[in-house]
Amino acid sequence: VTLSGCATVKSSVQTYYKENLNLSGKSFAFYPIKKFNQSDSLAFDYYSQKIAGYLNAYGMHQTSIKSAKVIVKFRYYIVDKGVSEATTSGAVTNLGKSQVFSMETKYYPLYGRVRKGDRFYHYCFLMSLYYKNSLQHGNKKPIYQVILTSLRKKRQPMAAILPYMIKSLFKGFPGANGTVRYVRVLAHGKA
Repeated sequence: VTLSGCATVKSSVQTYYKENLNLSGKSFAFYPIKKFNQSDSLAFDYYSQKIAGYLNAYGMHQTSIKSAKVIVKFRYYIVDKGVSEATTSGAVTNLGKSQVFSMETKYYPLYGRVRKGDRFYHYCFLMSLYYKNSLQHGNKKPIYQVILTSLRKKRQPMAAILPYMIKSLFKGFPGANGTVRYVRVLAHGKA
């Protein structure tokens, strides 16, 4: 799968985390989400390795779920709702919770005025980090959460876009809390 020429992937990166977050030196492991059949997915393994490389470079280290201090969960999807009318609406699931969106703006949660005749594809990536001991005690509130979106006019496979979106996440990681930043990543040839 290739992107034509030297394409640019622009991502909107929203980050939220607990104050005084310090992940450096912490061990982490990926936890596949059963609801999305990730435990049997080679794509999940591939993207886990990409993310692990960036987290390792940040000073964390990957280990088994049994000995990890931090659990990493992620998911990705494409909202393929091109429209020829002025607006549309629908529902997406966000980190296990349902939420309604409207195509009023192009930024997450996917609000954006869509002109008649335009068709857009919203590539979405969501990742949360949890302290394992908190999860074991029933606290499902993450310590770090990121929402990445990339708006494209041309439909391309997720494998052509997602590696560059993940790369944009780690430019300036973890990012300022409660903010949105827009990151462009030059995509060369094969994704």
